Amino acid sequence: MGKSLKPIVRAGYAWIGEADGEPAAMTVTLPNLNEAIADLGGRLLPLGWAKLLWRLKVRGTRSARMPLMGVRKKYQGTPRGAALALGVIEAVRSWHAEHGASEAELSWVLEDNRPTHDIIEMVGGRPYKTYRVYEKALA
Repeated sequence: MGKSLKPIVRAGYAWIGEADGEPAAMTVTLPNLNEAIADLGGRLLPLGWAKLLWRLKVRGTRSARMPLMGVRKKYQGTPRGAALALGVIEAVRSWHAEHGASEAELSWVLEDNRPTHDIIEMVGGRPYKTYRVYEKALA
C-alpha cells in the first residue's frame, strides 16, 4: 500500500510516536482527493490528470484526511496512550499547517469508539457524520 501511495504523499503525512524506544502510536494522513478533483467533472482525460498531479505534488490541498491513527494496545485507555495519540495528531497537524492545510477530516470512526471521539473532540474536532456497522445473519 505504501508503494502505491508514494506518488501522492509527502514524508510529513505519516508520523510514529515512540515510548521507551519502541513505536507506540502512529497516524497516516492523505491529501483530500475530493478537494483536488472537485472541478474535474469526473474526467482525468485529456488534461485532468495533469491538474490533479499539479494540485497534489505542487500546490497541495487546503485539507487532509486521516484514515489511520492508532495506539499500541498496552497503552490504550491510559494517560500515556492519550498523550501518545495527541502527540502524533499534533505533529501531523503542525506539519500540514506549515504546508497550507487548514482543515482535516478524521473519518471512519465508528460511533461506539468513544476513546477516539474523545481525542478528536479534545483537539477541537466536531462530529458531522455517523458511521455505523449493521449485522444480519444470512441463513
